[in-house]
Amino acid sequence: MEEIFSITLTQLRPDIIVLNSAFEAGDLSALRKAVHKIKPSFGFVGMPVTQELCKQFEDACATASSIDQLVSAYSELCNRLKESVIIIESEHGKFKEYNQS
Repeated sequence: MEEIFSITLTQLRPDIIVLNSAFEAGDLSALRKAVHKIKPSFGFVGMPVTQELCKQFEDACATASSIDQLVSAYSELCNRLKESVIIIESEHGKFKEYNQS
């Protein structure tokens, strides 16, 4: 499990940067692709609520005609992603500590 959490964090951090850049650029297609890439990470670490929020945001990206329609959903997603990363980091630390004892 430690390795799954480690790999998830290693991949997730740069993917979130890509997500943020796509939003800032107003690129709906890139934004949808970025959240699509992030989504399964949360399934791997047992966070289905975050994974579902990613799916909902991905669906919203597919139907939005402008980035302005996504501002509220994007803010909600970013808050959830920040909270989720903190939890993943904490759990990774616990597994790491356990495996070293």
